Formats: sequence, structure tokens, C-alpha cells
Amino acid sequence: MSEESQKKVTVADVPASHGWLWIRQGFALVRKAPLMWWVVLGLWFLGYLILRAVFGLYGEIAFALIYPALSAGLMLGCKALEEGEELEPAHIVAGFRRNVQQLLLLGIATLIIGLAIAWVVSLVLPPDPENVKLLDTPGADLRPVLPWLLQTMAVQFLASLPILMAMWFAPALLVFHDMSAAHAIRWSFYACIANIGAFIVYGVASVGLFILASIPLGLGLIVLIPVLVASTYISYRDIFASSGTAKSEVA
Repeated sequence: MSEESQKKVTVADVPASHGWLWIRQGFALVRKAPLMWWVVLGLWFLGYLILRAVFGLYGEIAFALIYPALSAGLMLGCKALEEGEELEPAHIVAGFRRNVQQLLLLGIATLIIGLAIAWVVSLVLPPDPENVKLLDTPGADLRPVLPWLLQTMAVQFLASLPILMAMWFAPALLVFHDMSAAHAIRWSFYACIANIGAFIVYGVASVGLFILASIPLGLGLIVLIPVLVASTYISYRDIFASSGTAKSEVA
């Protein structure tokens, strides 16, 4: 266990304005190696496409299981950049060399919870075959199904929030602090709740930037996606640090 992982982890209470600061500092981190960011994320996406093309549904399940380890590798890459080192393609798999068992357990847990939530949502809002058929029809008038579609999207988003909060910091906590998966999920969720104001600002800003980035044929997403990935690390460093107003500590 590294010296860093043995230190107590302080959950800081940061101002709401830090939600925008995470994005700004994420952009600064991407600017240090923009081409390598595109290479790394391109290889990530290529790996997903290959798994899905070769193994179909099983490939998607496999990717979901290793997603936390892949995310942990990106967090290690962000830390390397911040410390003046290079971001490398090898960072994609760097997460498989640290606490990999707990990272895979995290993947299993989030997959099971995600499937359970999807099942509950399907019971609350069962899919309407006619509406689904209309959505699959090119050039169809979607105005009649818009209320149903918006309601479904809202319920799915609210239902997915617990997974999002549990996963937001968990890979970084596992790879930097050698926590158990259960411990990482618990403290990731708590940190998100404790800093809900910053996450609201972050969410609103991210949605606004996503809309703007999508306007010119989606070309802006080439910049925005790496920034949002880097901002995840920035938020981890900001909240799980010794500075700020401490809310709790994890040994």
C-alpha cells in the first residue's frame, strides 16, 4: 500500500462555484496534451466497439465490468499530467495494476444495481409498443409521443442518479486509496450529497456546454468530452483533500 493510500481522506465541503471551477481546470489539464487525450479516448472507444462487434451483448456486459478499471486508468493519467508527467496510451490499462479486484467488484455491483433500476423503471413506466415503433420510424411526427418520451427520460435520469453518485469518485478512491468497493461507493455517494450545490452548478454548466458543442455537427464534443473526463479527476482532488471545510474523514 502506498504512502498516499495510508493517509486519511478528508471529504471537503466546497462552494457551489467550484462546479464551474472543475470544468475550467479540466480544460487546463486537457490543454497540456490535447492530441494524446484524443488518442487515449479514441482507443477507449475503439475497444468498446470491438467488444460489442465481436461478442454482442456479452461484449457490452464485459465492458461494463471493466469500466471502473478503465476509468481508474484515466484518473492515473490525469494525476500524471498534473505532476508534469506524460499522458500515455498505457494509462488506459493502468487501472488493472492497482486494486483491480475491488475495481472489478465495483463493475459487478454497478451492473447489477443498474439492471435492477432499469427493471423497476420498466415496471413504473412500461414501454408502449406504439410509441417505441413511432420513435423508430424515420421522419415520423414525434409530437404525440413527446410527453411520454420526456416523462420516461426524466424517470430514467432520476433513477440513474444513485449509480452516478456512487460511481463518480469510486474509481479514483479505489486506485489512489486502496479502499474496498463498498467503502468507495459509500464515500463517493456521501461526497456528492455533501457537495450537492457544486454538482448542480457542474451539471447545469455541462449540459449547456454539451448543447453548444453539439451545434456544429457535434465537433465541439471532441474538446468537451476530454474536458469532462479531466474535470472528474479535478472534482476528486478538490473534495477528497485536506483543504476546505472538512465534513468527515475516512481512515
